[in-house]
Amino acid sequence: MYRPSFTIVIVCICTALCLASCQYLQDESKQDTNKTPAQTETAETPKKQPAGVLSIGSLSANGEHTLIEGASHSPMCKVSVEMEYPLGGNTGNISLGKLQQTFMGTLPENMRGNTPKNAANNYVEAYIANYKKEMEPHRKMAKRKDNTWMNYESKVTIKSLYNKHNFWGYTINDYSFTGGAHGMHTTGYNVIDLNSGKLLSLKSLFAEKDYPIINRLLRQQLADDRGCTIEQLAGQSFETENIVIDDNFMISDSGITWVFNPYDIAPYSTGTVYITLPYRAILGYLIADSPVKRIIK
Repeated sequence: MYRPSFTIVIVCICTALCLASCQYLQDESKQDTNKTPAQTETAETPKKQPAGVLSIGSLSANGEHTLIEGASHSPMCKVSVEMEYPLGGNTGNISLGKLQQTFMGTLPENMRGNTPKNAANNYVEAYIANYKKEMEPHRKMAKRKDNTWMNYESKVTIKSLYNKHNFWGYTINDYSFTGGAHGMHTTGYNVIDLNSGKLLSLKSLFAEKDYPIINRLLRQQLADDRGCTIEQLAGQSFETENIVIDDNFMISDSGITWVFNPYDIAPYSTGTVYITLPYRAILGYLIADSPVKRIIK
């Protein structure tokens, strides 16, 4: 029987190890070319929920881009997404795919994709790409000391708020800074009825003929919250004619809350305003087949 010499065996082993190492380096090189260096993301993780309700997952994606690499005072952009989203569990009468499709249809512009993770990553990439494009004509100014107006930031936070009675309600908080005097915060509310798969709207709460009555109740509630009359709200810089119900509301076990963002009904300095009408005040005006009636005991 032929037995190879010890020297030949060593040479063969070394050659094999070398080839394997080269292949590993080639594979790593290919992976690096597909990465976005400025972007990082966490793995999808479920949040603990009571049995029998919708399961909620969470993920994050973030990135940044320095306009002039190596410059000590280079402008830059930062972008982050913190997202809670439907992951499974009790999805009511609709499929998880349909629920996620409805959810992603409510997300901010450029946050689109076939999965929540894909949507978050697309938003980060699109934000950085748009920043590069917008700043390209101003690159020569980037090394100047008065370049703070070239610093941009975006932070989107999507958080689950209500998960009962086959409803899922969530908020989308969007902070944007584009080099002005201050950043801008906006808050959006959405509620999905898991029985029908549809977003709740004013039409699923009240008859249109009753809108003026609910508007009056909303203004009175804000006045009560601030210890004044409706007429005195104007003296606190509120534009009472703009205090009207819309689709930007959240349900709870005790009532319905409308959110008004800066400049909606008052100056920026007033901040975000929340007005909650208890169910006892609006029960008589809810339409006969309003889905929210299944909350009220």
